[in-house]
Amino acid sequence: ANAECTAPYTADQLINDYQAVQMAVRIEDSFTLLESGERLMVGLPCLTDSAPAQMLAGVYRALGLYAHEASLSDEVALWFRTSLELDPTFAWGIDEIAGDSPILALWQAEIGTEGAALVNIEGRVLAAPDDGILTLDGRPWTVAAATPDRNHLLQLLTSTGEVRRSWVIIGNEFPESFVVEASESVSEVTSMTETGVGVIDRDLPAGYLLSDITSVQRVRPNLKTPSLIGGGAGLIAAMTMYAGTFLSQSMFNNATSEEDMLSMRGLNNTLVLASGGLVVVGSAVTWWGVTMSQRGIDFSW
Repeated sequence: ANAECTAPYTADQLINDYQAVQMAVRIEDSFTLLESGERLMVGLPCLTDSAPAQMLAGVYRALGLYAHEASLSDEVALWFRTSLELDPTFAWGIDEIAGDSPILALWQAEIGTEGAALVNIEGRVLAAPDDGILTLDGRPWTVAAATPDRNHLLQLLTSTGEVRRSWVIIGNEFPESFVVEASESVSEVTSMTETGVGVIDRDLPAGYLLSDITSVQRVRPNLKTPSLIGGGAGLIAAMTMYAGTFLSQSMFNNATSEEDMLSMRGLNNTLVLASGGLVVVGSAVTWWGVTMSQRGIDFSW
């Protein structure tokens, strides 16, 4: 399989590079052929859209042309064989490739390989994630088998057709996350999917990648609990002080001297003012603790 992709590659980019390769071949523009062909080869395993088999047949031919121009001799046949498998009746026009072109001879050498039989992975089955669909070269695929000695585009789609991930594989080299023992229950593997970094996560919702999931966790600020306790304690102290005013008021009423009356009045006023102040402070601290977020100290108006 090709290396991990580094950036998304859309259907529009695929079409633009494919057409650029076609035109470059016709006008014998080697620079554009190499430039556009490289983008096509690097981008294919990063494809974010599904493509029909007929279109991919043309893309694979273009990649074979690029591989020849780039002296990637081992890759030419791998792409041409899959292209013929998808479109066995295709023939190059005289305005596309000259009759004496070496690339035409390489193409003709692969004619007949389109009838190759599928090669199964012995004792294994292909298990797509729940709510997921696997396609191979634009065709729905359900078996752990593929034609050998050629490249294939494997894609994981949701039931609505959205592409979750793409791979370029050789023959039947399917990702391990989708190939299981034939005796293994499908229900045991339907929640498996590859995360994009080569790690299988069995806890992801079926058919999704780790990059699709946003984890939301509650973060409790360090000062939240102390502020709630402190504010509550302040309110309790305020109520206790205010309750004390009933005793001081009673003592004021029962005073037998002017000195005692003045003393009890001062104590009563002090308790009233102190309890009122504690109510304000305790309420403020409690409200702050209740509304405190993970940002910590936060005042809003």
